[in-house]
Amino acid sequence: MPRGSNEMSPTPTPPAPRPTGSRPTAPPGGGGLNVTIDPRKLLLQYWPWLAASFIVGVVLSVGTYYALLRFAPLYDGDVWFEFSSPLTAADQEETAVSREGGEAEIERFIGTQLQIMRSDNILMEVVNTRPVREDTRWIQQFIRHGQVDLVEASKELGRISSAALLPESNIVRLRVQANHARDAAVLANAVREIYLTNLRNTNRISSSDMLEALNRRRNAMQDERRILEDRKQRLFTTGLETLDDRFNYYAQQIDSLLPVLINTQYALDLSRERLERWEEQLQNPSGPTYPEEVRSAVDQNPIIQDLKRRISGLEAALMSARESYGPRHRQVREIQKQINGNSAQLEVERQRQLTNSFEQQIEMLNNTIRSYETTEAETLASLDEARRSLADVNRLREDYMRLDSDANQLAKEARALQARIDERQAINERASSSRVKLLAAARVPERPSFPKLVVVVPAVTLLTVALVAGLILLREILEQRVRSPSDVQFIPRIRVLGLVPDISEDPSRPPSIERAVSERPTGVIAECVRQIRTEMIKQIGRRDHTTLLVISGMPETGGTAVISNIAESFAAIERRVLIIDGNLRRPRMHEIMGVPEAPGLSEVLSGARPLSEVIQRTESPNLDVLTAGSVDAKGYERLTTEIMGKALAEAREKYDIVLIDVAPAIVSSDAIMLASRCDATMLVVRAFSEKRGLVARIRTQLEETKAEFIGVVVNGVRSNAGGYFRRNFRATHEYSNNGVLDPNGRGSDRRRRLGLDAEEPSKEAYAHRNGEPESNGKPDKSE
Repeated sequence: MPRGSNEMSPTPTPPAPRPTGSRPTAPPGGGGLNVTIDPRKLLLQYWPWLAASFIVGVVLSVGTYYALLRFAPLYDGDVWFEFSSPLTAADQEETAVSREGGEAEIERFIGTQLQIMRSDNILMEVVNTRPVREDTRWIQQFIRHGQVDLVEASKELGRISSAALLPESNIVRLRVQANHARDAAVLANAVREIYLTNLRNTNRISSSDMLEALNRRRNAMQDERRILEDRKQRLFTTGLETLDDRFNYYAQQIDSLLPVLINTQYALDLSRERLERWEEQLQNPSGPTYPEEVRSAVDQNPIIQDLKRRISGLEAALMSARESYGPRHRQVREIQKQINGNSAQLEVERQRQLTNSFEQQIEMLNNTIRSYETTEAETLASLDEARRSLADVNRLREDYMRLDSDANQLAKEARALQARIDERQAINERASSSRVKLLAAARVPERPSFPKLVVVVPAVTLLTVALVAGLILLREILEQRVRSPSDVQFIPRIRVLGLVPDISEDPSRPPSIERAVSERPTGVIAECVRQIRTEMIKQIGRRDHTTLLVISGMPETGGTAVISNIAESFAAIERRVLIIDGNLRRPRMHEIMGVPEAPGLSEVLSGARPLSEVIQRTESPNLDVLTAGSVDAKGYERLTTEIMGKALAEAREKYDIVLIDVAPAIVSSDAIMLASRCDATMLVVRAFSEKRGLVARIRTQLEETKAEFIGVVVNGVRSNAGGYFRRNFRATHEYSNNGVLDPNGRGSDRRRRLGLDAEEPSKEAYAHRNGEPESNGKPDKSE
């Protein structure tokens, strides 16, 4: 018969190899510690436990309070101190606000005193005082052979005492706790007295040391001042009274020498510049170039003047002769010779005179330069001598002024130090000089500080409730059983295909869990099976799988019922479905489908009958079943033979989907062996039955076969207090049945809750219909 084509391909395929692609993923782990905790669910489920723990906690807390009040009360002995900065003046007001001192200094001082109050020395003295030894019952516990164990007593006193600074103030509270009111007051006052006595002694010693140090410093200053006065006196004996006159004399001498030095240096520079210029003119390769003043001086020489007059007379005679005799006359030529001779003589004489005069000028200039240099050297020597003398005088003046200033400063510091000494002596004489002021001594307390009803009752109650809540949470965390689909999702590489609720959770009241889909098609179980069917179609349709091996983890899981309902659901959508009852150890499929047990699979495996002759039709259209067969013909070993493979191949050709039931994996290896001959496998687990470790192990075994492991169906899910399943189951049923709870018209959901309809069947009856033994009792509340 051809397979349908609505949602699955009609092409027959051989057994699909095990897929190598990605598998469904889940959070790592699979043990009991990977769980989801729903606080609201836990609260609704365990609220009776929490309410009972609250009541028990209240009763226990009240009893604890009175027991502590009777056997271990604590009384506080409080002493109050005020701390302040030290007094800085003898006439300063005695209020803490007026005292000077930075916050950091006050904090350090208070911190130091808090440690001193509870130091070993103070506590050792306290336990050895007469009031503590004679007036307290507290000391009795430390008496050994008539002697007080001071070491142990001081350690215990340190444990029961405390000192603390009140926030935003300089007030310190010293507290001692004891089991008797009078003991607390006596111990606190003893600590106060010893501490204040120790503080006064310390302050007195500190003040004495300070005064002694100040006096030593004052005496040292006075000695140093006397030394300075002696040095000043010695300066007077060396003529210090004339220092001012000597300073003025040398200053005036320097003022008079500076202009002379400047003028001399200026004239010297000019002379050197002129000499350099003349020497360059004298050394000129083309001939010396004489200065104009030298030429003028030579021209005024008498010899030069006489030669010029002689030449002028001859030139006049030459002109007269030329006019008288003509230019070629002998006398004219004679006169011209005389003129030429005198002119040559004039030029020679002029050159001689220029050379001599220029050399004389250079020699005179050298003499002038030497004179200026001598004057400059003498002036510089006089100026340096005057400056050295002035510096010596000035140094003597500065020494005297420094000695005088140092002496005056020492005198000032000595007076200030003496004032501090007088001020400190005046402060020490004041009663308020101590920085610690007693505000209030310890009084005998009227009521204990521990226990307090408002503290013990809430604390013990809260602790009791928290302990119970912790145990509940621990139980949830350590729970290993699969209780809901969410528990399966935390196992790696497992996909949840869906859930099948327990028959008692279906408001449609199906007569049996095995035929719930056909008998109550609008019920909750039928709807859940349809959701599983949708997920299965999506998974097996990806690779066109046909044969699906459905495996139960443990007996009584309900895998057979899941197979029958899934088969009914597939048949309802026009799919040709074949159920093969491969559970040859305990077959039940023939009972569920209402067909004879034989002939069946056993006959096919033994070769006695062909597959087509032993397949039986059911009352449901499109649904056939292959029962386990004759009891005598059962052969477990043949499930994994080639005959079984051929039978599955033949079934693939005729049906859209083949569902194979098999013995539980925990009691038989049939499922693992048969999985390699199927296209896909599916695991059915029962809520509150299989553990996650078992599910993970079966998943691993199935993944090692050739068949694709498509997921898990959780069967027998119960809705506990705080769970969401009950509300979802009821909403699903009411929506499908227009608000009618029972398809037989017995009343609405509200009428059933109010008890207005007929009595419901017992839980044991529903469990029996669901294939679960009655001994299981009520469902586990750990969901």
